[in-house]
Amino acid sequence: METNLERLWNDAVITKETYEWLKPLHDQETADLEEIKAAAEERKNNPFYQDDDDDDDSDTSNDDEHGNGNGNGNGMMTTSTKTIKGIEGTNTVVSFVTDSNSSGHGNKVWHASIATCRYLKERFLSLTLDGSENKKKNNTSSPFRCLELGAGTAVPSFFLAQMLLLRNQNDARIEEDNYETDQDQDQLQQQQQQQQQQQQQHQNIILRITDAKVYRNVMQILRSVELQESPTKGERCVLHAQKQDSPLRIEVHPHNWGDDNISFGLGTAADDQAADDSEEDTDPLLQHDLVIVSDCIYNPEFHDDLLISLSRTLALPTMDTITTTTTSTTTTTTTTTTANRNEKKSKTKSNGGVAVVSFSLHGNVQDSAIWDFLDQKLPSTMRNNIIDSEVVAWRLHAKCVSTEPQLQTKLQLQTQLQSREEQQPTNEIEAQQQQQQPVIREGWNMESTMIDLGMVTEGMQSERWLAYVYEITWVEA
Repeated sequence: METNLERLWNDAVITKETYEWLKPLHDQETADLEEIKAAAEERKNNPFYQDDDDDDDSDTSNDDEHGNGNGNGNGMMTTSTKTIKGIEGTNTVVSFVTDSNSSGHGNKVWHASIATCRYLKERFLSLTLDGSENKKKNNTSSPFRCLELGAGTAVPSFFLAQMLLLRNQNDARIEEDNYETDQDQDQLQQQQQQQQQQQQQHQNIILRITDAKVYRNVMQILRSVELQESPTKGERCVLHAQKQDSPLRIEVHPHNWGDDNISFGLGTAADDQAADDSEEDTDPLLQHDLVIVSDCIYNPEFHDDLLISLSRTLALPTMDTITTTTTSTTTTTTTTTTANRNEKKSKTKSNGGVAVVSFSLHGNVQDSAIWDFLDQKLPSTMRNNIIDSEVVAWRLHAKCVSTEPQLQTKLQLQTQLQSREEQQPTNEIEAQQQQQQPVIREGWNMESTMIDLGMVTEGMQSERWLAYVYEITWVEA
């Protein structure tokens, strides 16, 4: 499968920096593949063909620690294309590429990824966008930004992209139907205004997909991006997504957890061309409304670095200033009308971003080491910002959402605990006690779901089929 890096750069899928990093590695991979094809053709035509370098085709001895070397092994990707249809009963068709040479176990769809899709469908999409709990509810002109860390196959991001496109198309159909309906003019005008507001909420959506700065990992995602299609029109999602009239923009970025150098949204060809025209092209890099972390905490060695990236990219709560304009009209007996324009400014608090952390207990380390991420390290992660000229300290808070209906009592208990945690602690001891409260440990059994999707793992212990999903938000420290 050929990948046109220059087109991906021009379509703003990758930045100029990423293009310049990938280009020589991709050229070397292409040259190596051509050499192998030529050798194979020579073998076919010449039964006496001999090549002393035959055994070097799979040699990766010259690869560096990132899998970026100059040996014959560089870029020799063993890839396959797979498709998942009807995730969580939706009309989505998600195609993706897996590379057996990618690092970090990101070449497989783990059941925690499908659990993430369940969360996105059942909770995030219904509450955050429709219910306007998102911080953009009072500022619909700002983009909705989503980031996936350690994406691997990036199935949750591709699922979300298709769900958002489906929703946008449904909104367009509803608007068209309303135009054809004979209704009272005032009611029609009111509905049109509401539809315009809903359309604005679904415009300017930026989905950023990241993985470690390893050539095979990033190329795996880029090849998958090129496979995506619009769920109803059959158009290539990437080419469709980068059109000016489309609500969706997909980007792919290499990112090593904990790195200080984060350049999301900078250096794309589109940004370079429009930098002088719009402030929006200089994206606020670290303010994402949704951060997806799917099955990334299986190795405790990377917990601290992951939390650095998560805390820096998840939007903090802010205080937004809203300007409301009112017009009063006075009518006299001479039909003279006088209009007075008044502006009123008010402030409203936004809740900040939401992260979803999903995982399974794979048994590669002690389970307690994985739970330590949620019980100890995550609530100890702090950030500050300024609201109304005062410094406010925030910490990360985890809420279990992978609960069955019969566990509603436990959810209510957790809500009460969260309400107490959000109150300002009266002393350091109380603050420490609140911070050390363990999270509820309930998960979804994903075995039957994975069987229905045709992704079966033989011999897995029953407890390993549980996928735990947690909603992460900022609360005052």
